[in-house]
Amino acid sequence: MQDEFSTGFRSVKLKMCLSLLPPIVIGLIIITALAGYNSFGNISELTEHSTHQTIRANAIDIQSRLSRMKLISENMAASMEFDYLKESQEEMANDLVSNLKDEEMANGGGVWFEPFAYRPSDMYVCPFVFRENGNLKVSYDYVKESGDYIPTDWYKLGKAAKHGDAALTEPYYDSSAKIMMVTYSSPMYSEGDTSKYIGNVTLDISLDAISEMVKGIHINGKGYAILTSEDGTYIAGVDEAKLNGETKATEESNASMAAAMKQMVSATQEGNTQFENENGDTMIVYYQTIPDINWHLGVVISKSDLYSEAYSLLFTLAGIAVVVLLLLLFAAYHTVSGYATRIGVDQKFAEDLADGDYTRSEVTAKSNDEIGRLGNAINRMYRQTKKVINTISEHSGSMNESSRTLGASAEMLTERMDTIQNKMTSINEAMMSASSATEEVNASVDSVSQSAHVLLGEATNSLKQAEEIRTRAKEVEKNSTEASLSAEKLAKEFSAKLAESIEQSRTVEQVGTMAATISGIAKQINLLSLNASIEAASAGESGRGFTVVAMEIGKLAKETADTVEEIQQNISAVQSAVATLSSDAGDILTFLNETVAPQYIEFTKVAKQYGTDAETFRAVSQKIAETSENVNDTMEQVNKAIAQIANSAQSTAALTVQITDAVDEVSDSVRDVSGISQQQSTIAESLREAVSNFRLNK
Repeated sequence: MQDEFSTGFRSVKLKMCLSLLPPIVIGLIIITALAGYNSFGNISELTEHSTHQTIRANAIDIQSRLSRMKLISENMAASMEFDYLKESQEEMANDLVSNLKDEEMANGGGVWFEPFAYRPSDMYVCPFVFRENGNLKVSYDYVKESGDYIPTDWYKLGKAAKHGDAALTEPYYDSSAKIMMVTYSSPMYSEGDTSKYIGNVTLDISLDAISEMVKGIHINGKGYAILTSEDGTYIAGVDEAKLNGETKATEESNASMAAAMKQMVSATQEGNTQFENENGDTMIVYYQTIPDINWHLGVVISKSDLYSEAYSLLFTLAGIAVVVLLLLLFAAYHTVSGYATRIGVDQKFAEDLADGDYTRSEVTAKSNDEIGRLGNAINRMYRQTKKVINTISEHSGSMNESSRTLGASAEMLTERMDTIQNKMTSINEAMMSASSATEEVNASVDSVSQSAHVLLGEATNSLKQAEEIRTRAKEVEKNSTEASLSAEKLAKEFSAKLAESIEQSRTVEQVGTMAATISGIAKQINLLSLNASIEAASAGESGRGFTVVAMEIGKLAKETADTVEEIQQNISAVQSAVATLSSDAGDILTFLNETVAPQYIEFTKVAKQYGTDAETFRAVSQKIAETSENVNDTMEQVNKAIAQIANSAQSTAALTVQITDAVDEVSDSVRDVSGISQQQSTIAESLREAVSNFRLNK
């Protein structure tokens, strides 16, 4: 390789490698860039989609858990409204324990009556239960231990809630249990009478299970999740120091993070935002608003972690590209080296031939490519050149001997030229007497030639007329044949299309079948809607919405049945029209096949006979014309021959004089040939010496 650089890039191997390197590198860069770009985008899109799916699933899980707690609270309130007059405080407490003992998230609950609402003699009645060491315990002394519950926020929320509903408090920190909690508070009305408010039923919910769930949310094992209330108060996913019911995500000391949290808290649907942490890393936040409770679940992950798989893929693709580049370069160098070696063999062979060494063997061509063909071409040049040199070598001696023989022949030729000169004088005298006899024959030939010209003109006119008749006959035959074929093709195409159209018209029958099926389904839907209306009416106020829906479904089913009936009528009309069209089209095809086509065939036969007769007439006319033309040509040739004889006789006399002069010149040339023969002898000797420089035999 060092020699190749030192030779000024003259090596074919190096030049080919350097010419292949740029397109290979550029192609790999482009392929790697496109693959990396597409893969990066796809992985990023999949990662974001997976993240949103994870958040959405966990948000739904949180919603479903709290919805279950809400339903339990509402059911307990509905039960207490009708049973409180018949039950003691102990029985109500037992009901609470029975409802909450198997609920993992239930940390406690109670029944809170308005003053004197339970018994005219008892101002505060509030049996409640709380969980301690995993077990529910009962207490009746809340007022003594914690004070009046009437002015508390959770009691006011329940009192303001609608009948049959439950109000959710803001998350708060229970310092005794050291957990975040929320409370559902459902109002109670005496025996369901909304004018007689008697108190609330509460359900205290531990958010510890939700907190553990939030801690387990990650993106590919990285990042962390946070859960905030509607106003941004931390509920889960952060340090315990911030889980105090007061610290808000929107009030973080990091202004960038606080702005991102404000965007998350103010959102009403899923989305994403980003901020920079204290280390300057870009953190991306994917968030989802939990329906009904308006809490906000977010997942925080650094940008580098989020796209780590995409970056890893890019590095992998780059590594693969480098390996492929090295393999391609190795393959290219190996291939080019093979070509360079084969070219080197041809080069050495050519250099040996240039040095005159024709004793070596031919180059062996191992393949039928350009280099192999180059070797074969050099072999052919080698064989042909060697043959020429051998021929020159063999004939240089005989050429010298021939030159001597040529000199002797030239002297003999000079003597014979003198004899030729005497003979030419006698020929000149004889030619002068032959010139007068040719003039008499010339006059007779002119008369015959004129008659032949007239006959040729008449025959030519007849030939033109016969040719025009034949041309018109062929045109008529061609047009008739094309018309016949067109009619036949039209009939076949029309027949095929007619069959296809008839087959397609059967689709209308299938539409009719489907329409009948739809009509049956519409009737069933109408019956189902009627049954649903009856069931909804029996459900009272809660079933009113279902009654409206059932009526709309019944109306839609009737409209569907009417539409299907119109479709069936249209289908009958279409089937009748298709039958009529099929009959008319069949009559047209019968007319084309039985009437039009036979007439075209008969017309074609007449045109063909017309052409045959025209051809016979043309052949006769052409025979007459050819005969007349031959007679005319013969007379003209005879006339020309006689004229040439006369001219030749006169010219011969003149030429004999010129020949005599030429003989004198030839005599001089023969003397020059003698000198040339001596020069050829010298040249032959020079060729012999030149050929001796080539080595033809080992």
